[in-house]
Amino acid sequence: MLSYLHGKLLAFNDEYDPIAESKITHAISMLPDMPDIWLTLAEIQWKKKDFVGAKTSIEKSISLLKQNPAAMHKLSMVLRKIGKNPDEVYLNTKKSIDVAKEAVSLDVKNGLSWYILGNAHLSFFFLTGQHYNVQDLNMALSAFKQAEKSVEGLNKVDMYFNRATVYRYLEDYQLAINDLDSATSLDPDWPTPKQSKLQITDMLQSIHKAITSKGNLPQSKIKSFVASINEDRNKNGFSQLNQLNIGNNTGKVLVCTIVGLINNPTGIPLTTIVMDQDTECVALSVYNLASGILKVGNKIEINSPKLKDITIKADGKAWDYKTIVVDVPTLIKINGKEIQKDWIIGTAFTTSDK
Repeated sequence: MLSYLHGKLLAFNDEYDPIAESKITHAISMLPDMPDIWLTLAEIQWKKKDFVGAKTSIEKSISLLKQNPAAMHKLSMVLRKIGKNPDEVYLNTKKSIDVAKEAVSLDVKNGLSWYILGNAHLSFFFLTGQHYNVQDLNMALSAFKQAEKSVEGLNKVDMYFNRATVYRYLEDYQLAINDLDSATSLDPDWPTPKQSKLQITDMLQSIHKAITSKGNLPQSKIKSFVASINEDRNKNGFSQLNQLNIGNNTGKVLVCTIVGLINNPTGIPLTTIVMDQDTECVALSVYNLASGILKVGNKIEINSPKLKDITIKADGKAWDYKTIVVDVPTLIKINGKEIQKDWIIGTAFTTSDK
């Protein structure tokens, strides 16, 4: 028992400690039927990045104590770290959702269980994002909402940051900023939420500047772009920006030209500024398209454009602009050409296990 207590105390260190592993391994030889010892070993193995070993230890703990939410939390997390190939990663990540759901079923008031479930859905979406299915994002948001109601057992700083990640991906920037502010208020010394917020506000300022200046292009270039757009519009009857409604514009086709590129630090979505034949400018957000494909001067044809109104206030500043959201890259043509298959990519985003 002394070896166990000594090892458990050492295991509180953030870094891997071989002495802690030695103490816990010795304790297991003396008390092999104690579930918590196996969980402690799993925590040490996690820090060692021995995720396969951690999974084995967690499963041993669960075999000794079936209804064990703490062990299920750890199993859901470690499953997302394991996989020798894409198929294994897919199956393990999907299984991590099932394990998290089982933990929730044991105690629906456990905020940590809901948070783990939200992260599992979030991981699964970014693993399979090329299928354009936002169901897992919505499930993640729903789980985070349940987690937020909890008053104990949950690092809400982490939850706010990860939920902000979802909102940022969806371009719900006001909600993202609100959650990043909440994370900062709970942990002022953690710099990442502040950095993420600054990235968002800097990008919003860049979008505003590029829209109002029409990409800061000379009049001669703008006239050339307008003439090119009018050629296609007169020939094919395309719509223009002032004919679009907020939301889906099914059946309509917009033709426009890229007049500016925006640096989005996450790379998701690709963000540009486009102009129609009336020289009206809006942002264009394209998901799942490889970087470097969209260039200034490209003529873009957008089928069934989805127009979104974005309004944000933060730190005494305000931004208000419209963006066209393209969830599926094959809905656009670039200079009259279809999107090639090798231009379409999956999604990737960074969350926190702080």
